[in-house]
Amino acid sequence: MRFLEPTRTCDLEQLSPTTWTTCGANPAFTFEISPGRRGFIGFFLTQRRGRLAPKIFFDTGEGFDELSSLALKAFPFGFYHIALDENGPLQRIAFRPCLEPTTFRFNAVETKNSLVIAALHYLFNLRYQNISALDRKTSQGFVVRLVASIRRIAKFFEDVKRGKGLAVQESADDKIVKLLAYLAKTVEPVALKMAETHADLKQPLISFVTPIYNTKAVYLDDLIQSFLDERAAYAELILSDDGSTSAETLARLARASREGITVLLNTENRGIAAASNGGIAKARGVWISFIDHDDRFAPGGIAMIAAAIEAHPNADFFYTDEIVVDARLQPTGTLFKPAFDSVLLSGVNYINHFSVFRLDRVRDLGCLRTDRDGAQDYDLLLRYLTAAARAEVVHIPFPAYLWRREDATYSSVNAEKAVANARSAIAAAYAAQGRSVEVRPARNVHLHRVAFRDRGANPLVSVVILNKNSFALIAKIVADLRQRTDYAPFEIVIVDNGSDAPEVLDFYASLSREVPGITIDIREEAFNFAAMCNRGARLARGDALLFLNNDIEVGEADWLAEMVECLAFDSVGIVGAKLVYPNGLVQHNGVIVGLGEAAGHWYIGQAGDAPGPMGRFFVRQTLSAVTGACMLVTRACFDLLDGFDAVAFPIAYNDVDFCLRARAAGLRTVWTPFAELVHHESVSRGSDETGDNNMRFKVEFARLQERHATVDYVDDAYHPLYDRCYAVPHLLIKPEVLPPARPNFFS
Repeated sequence: MRFLEPTRTCDLEQLSPTTWTTCGANPAFTFEISPGRRGFIGFFLTQRRGRLAPKIFFDTGEGFDELSSLALKAFPFGFYHIALDENGPLQRIAFRPCLEPTTFRFNAVETKNSLVIAALHYLFNLRYQNISALDRKTSQGFVVRLVASIRRIAKFFEDVKRGKGLAVQESADDKIVKLLAYLAKTVEPVALKMAETHADLKQPLISFVTPIYNTKAVYLDDLIQSFLDERAAYAELILSDDGSTSAETLARLARASREGITVLLNTENRGIAAASNGGIAKARGVWISFIDHDDRFAPGGIAMIAAAIEAHPNADFFYTDEIVVDARLQPTGTLFKPAFDSVLLSGVNYINHFSVFRLDRVRDLGCLRTDRDGAQDYDLLLRYLTAAARAEVVHIPFPAYLWRREDATYSSVNAEKAVANARSAIAAAYAAQGRSVEVRPARNVHLHRVAFRDRGANPLVSVVILNKNSFALIAKIVADLRQRTDYAPFEIVIVDNGSDAPEVLDFYASLSREVPGITIDIREEAFNFAAMCNRGARLARGDALLFLNNDIEVGEADWLAEMVECLAFDSVGIVGAKLVYPNGLVQHNGVIVGLGEAAGHWYIGQAGDAPGPMGRFFVRQTLSAVTGACMLVTRACFDLLDGFDAVAFPIAYNDVDFCLRARAAGLRTVWTPFAELVHHESVSRGSDETGDNNMRFKVEFARLQERHATVDYVDDAYHPLYDRCYAVPHLLIKPEVLPPARPNFFS
């Protein structure tokens, strides 16, 4: 093993032979790699003052970039390595120790001995992760544990020898950074095409308005530079100052004006809405959008908006995705959105940035309302889309906006007022459509739940329950319906597959005596879930049909009333509920079509109280499908589709097929978190993962793929940049193509 000296240092000052401190924004050690070099290079890094954020960049001849980098875990005293044999024809490597002012010790070494590298990892890194040489996680005997540990250590050393990336040194996910780098590079041809297409415009295509008030100069620098970096001559940026008193802000604005950037100075502080309206008045674009004073344009974002406008000339509104960043513009999260969904929008302003409006229509609406502080953007959005009625709303699934989220925003400091104004805006939007609603808190008090006051009398709901024997289950669900369900009127229809257990037959007899109007139909035949549901629907009298598994337990008493409430949304044919396992983990927050090349429950097995992306699990929303374990269907929808397909999908996926056929017929499926029940999944029938059930499941899996092309299906409730192999969203770093713009989720 020998020590290596870097061939170059950047933004670093050497305090001693091994101690360094940062003196700039991009600290790094660079090492030249001679052709044919083999073995390992290791790095020792010790924190002295500040915070480490180590990362290695690789140059194979095209320079350094985020896509060819390896983020590392930060240890107080750590050792890291790379295998030269496994990283292609390297010309240079760069080691970045940190992102902020930091003092540290650093050494680089080179060796061809993999045992030395593995030993150094064991000595320096594993102790920070509580990993011992002897496996203590099992109660097995000492000898068994020792043998297992020896095998584990041997595998560890073998992995190092083969140059594998090690979990002990790789950082948890910097996928967002890599995705942004990939998209910025991939969108370059789009940017060039848009520049050529709009080169001769007599007016800007898009105006971006930014209200300013005592903004930090560094934030204005970031915003302005990100706009200039886009080189989008077809766009303009209007900085509308709201009477700033900060000398720093005014000085930066004084030198901001240039071609494409307009600065408006106001002597009076009148609020965000008034400042934005001043920018709207000066805007010259066909389209208009807004960007906050402390945020940035993401690389390629303006070009992608322009490309979507060109591809959808009849659209009325566009919106993009966002990346959440910290004060140093380092990504901390994503806001990857579904296609447009008016039901979801009634609960949360998931659209937010960028919202792209037709300028003339914004002016016709009177611009932003000054009495909607904290919710003025949400209010404009709702009024605009209400006025446009069945407009074409297009989601641009591209992270065009970098949102520097801080705690000091108006809506967070004045949260109570902002929430009240948002609810007033929602009620007003429904009133403009001739609907009377009350807007209440959702599961998160800052989100919203619409209660319809004009939906008329409750419909008769026929609760269709399938059963065979299973006395404890059928007795429990019937008791819950009769004693713990606060809804009227409903009837119970039990479709029995040939029960012969005396206690079940006695129970049925008592129900027939005690419950007026109950229907119990016993018929022994081969189990066919879809056919039994259809049989129950034919026996039912209700205007709405609730298909309910016998292994469900009722939670809050208003669950059925909530499901019926959701039928009041526009064009709803199906409503699904939130189902949790007995241990409180998620069983059903809706079905995403395309997961696993068929369809699956997203976030299954996750914490039942988790908010989900953008708080979506706290509010109602449109989904492509919901489970038949608890599915409310209007009689009109059921009759239109002629029920479930009992031939193609006798057991599995009949619910998904039914929902997709309903959507094709123009009917919406809504999922609600406000109807939460416990589901003992497959208790009475058994799992689909074993025996004959599994063989049958595979057949119906293939049928779903064939009928609905689920192998390549990208659900509108999901996102094209998510890998469809996982129930919890994982980013695709290098999608095969840039995601296309997507019109309304439901129209």
